[in-house]
Amino acid sequence: MGQMAVMVSESEPGDFRFSLLGAVDGPTGLLSFRPFASDQTAHSSEMEAWIAGASAVADYLVRPIARPKEPA
Repeated sequence: MGQMAVMVSESEPGDFRFSLLGAVDGPTGLLSFRPFASDQTAHSSEMEAWIAGASAVADYLVRPIARPKEPA
């Protein structure tokens, strides 16, 4: 995977989770990101979710997880 991003969202008040996003080429040639992994653990703060997301990126770089194939 070329480029990655981490997104943190608050699904409910005080319930923060991260998603790992992978870069994909959009139909217009613009760079877009698609989620390929989501956090299953709720965190009590944005910072906790960001740290967990950064750790997940580091873990992914060592052991890539299976993700759906990109459409042709």
